[in-house]
Order: sequence, then structure tokens, then C-alpha cells
Amino acid sequence: MEIKYYQKHSDNLFLSKKAFRGLCRDVANKVCTAEGSGLHGLSTLMGFAGRFSLEAITILQMAAEKYISDELTMGYVLNWGS
Repeated sequence: MEIKYYQKHSDNLFLSKKAFRGLCRDVANKVCTAEGSGLHGLSTLMGFAGRFSLEAITILQMAAEKYISDELTMGYVLNWGS
């Protein structure tokens, strides 16, 4: 029963999409305003001037959360024997 629920709701993420989108925007602004970023055309004096697609943000968030989850799992497994 529980497995079917999670298969239907597979887009459950740790962070809200809005918060992660804001984090991506902040990182893009910091990268674009960094001296010598080399992102001509997408950066302005105020930061990032481009747009992110919803699919790109979702895929990036899923990959980031999987990486963090795997790292925490490995840390737990490695410390479990100690």
C-alpha cells in the first residue's frame, strides 16, 4: 500500500521547489557578478539576466537531493561500525 502511494507521488522532494529555485537564482547571481565569470550575454551589473526552465530546476534539485542523501547514507554506514 505504501509503495503504491510513493510511486504515484514520486515528485516528493526534501526542499520546496520555490526555495530551491531561489537558491539557484542566488548562485547564478553570485557566479555572474564574480569578476571574470566569462558568461557574456547572460550577466549584467546586477547579476544573472537569464531564465531557468522548470524542468531544469527540477532535474537539478533531484540530482542535488540524491547526492546529499547518498552522502548522508554513506556517512551513516561508515560510522555505524565504529
